[in-house]
Amino acid sequence: GHAYSGIFAMAAAFMAGAANIGWAVTFARYLFLSAVPPAQKTVYMALFYAWAGLTAGTGPLLAGRLIDLFQSLSYQVGALHVDAYTPVFVMGFLFFLCAIVTLSKIHPDGAIPTQSFIGMFFQGNPVTAVANLMRYRWSGQEHERIMIAERLGRSGTLLSAEELIDALHDPSYNVRHAAINAISNMPSHPRLVDALIGFLGDTKSDLSLSAAYALGKLKDKSAIVPLQETLMSEYRLLRARSARALGMLGDAGSAPFIHSRMKCEEDQSLNIAYASALGALHYTEAQDDINTLLYNTENPTLRAELALALARLVGDEQLFIRLWRRLYLDSTTSAAQIVLSLRKELPSGQHRKHDIKSAISACATAFGAAQTTQAAEMLSALCDVLPIQPDLAIEKSVLAYCRKAIADFGATRLEYIGLLLHTMFISLRKSRQAAEHPTVGEQS
Repeated sequence: GHAYSGIFAMAAAFMAGAANIGWAVTFARYLFLSAVPPAQKTVYMALFYAWAGLTAGTGPLLAGRLIDLFQSLSYQVGALHVDAYTPVFVMGFLFFLCAIVTLSKIHPDGAIPTQSFIGMFFQGNPVTAVANLMRYRWSGQEHERIMIAERLGRSGTLLSAEELIDALHDPSYNVRHAAINAISNMPSHPRLVDALIGFLGDTKSDLSLSAAYALGKLKDKSAIVPLQETLMSEYRLLRARSARALGMLGDAGSAPFIHSRMKCEEDQSLNIAYASALGALHYTEAQDDINTLLYNTENPTLRAELALALARLVGDEQLFIRLWRRLYLDSTTSAAQIVLSLRKELPSGQHRKHDIKSAISACATAFGAAQTTQAAEMLSALCDVLPIQPDLAIEKSVLAYCRKAIADFGATRLEYIGLLLHTMFISLRKSRQAAEHPTVGEQS
């Protein structure tokens, strides 16, 4: 009897009508194409229609009888009025819950199951995705198709998965490339992964390189085996990109094979890709080969990548990146500040702590005065006085690599300064933790 009852009733009827249309279409499709085996179509459909007719005919009669039985039911529970129709609605709701449980257990039909489809609306920005889906269907010029593909990727929802897969078959190379890059920004899905894997075998197109990178970025483990197979490709760039992708996927099982290929490979750019992947996989057995490659590399950008690979073997990649950014912007003042912060990492109770701090201060002063050659030598000499635990084998090896390179190149190779400082920090932290939390055997 409320003034707004009619509005709510119309809204409910509208939603029910829309849901019934969707249910009727999908129910009929599932029934005839999936649920009923073609060989037993006659028996199954006879049983279905008999049961459907029985329930449709007896349902209203049973509901009417139920209303007659509770005809005298009438009382108020707060704002809710309970009458003869209430048990019918309660039973209908219970049947509805039973239907949800039953339907959730049937075999999914189609490329996207209902639960996955509903989940897409809670990923990324579905409103943007739906708007771009409409634009994609109407886009004509190449630059428009590229722009829409990029927007579909940025939406971050699988609602646009089918359109991006469709864009992978666009006649334009640029659109296909944009679609691959867009897929790399999407949540992982088997259909997207399978679509990208299809490009790996096309060694005549550099789209295979983009596909390998996208597979690594998606972090889907099902791409490991196809990427492992491309490590044997005759296409060198594809081998390099596949190795990097396996490093992004964290496939430790590929590390020994990548290392073996690195040992017999003469192409430096390919070896750098192998070294980067081995660093990402924390494969410490490759540290000698990575160091040799770093020592013999002339390009400073490639040397920085190799230094990062060694830093990953030591640990705490984030620390190395922070140090590298500061050193890259200012190799003198920033280096002096970083060296001074080493004093905070010294374990407590060292009987030579004052002498060590003095050596650190002297090194920082040399960096601050832009005496880089002398400062680099003093930084290298700090390795002899810092209280580093003898059991830190990897850290000591990297420190030795850096000291030899500084002795040969001085301060001209900034990556060795950054790698040396990074390893010092990690070594001091581990040594301090070992001193503050000794093992049971050491305590006894």
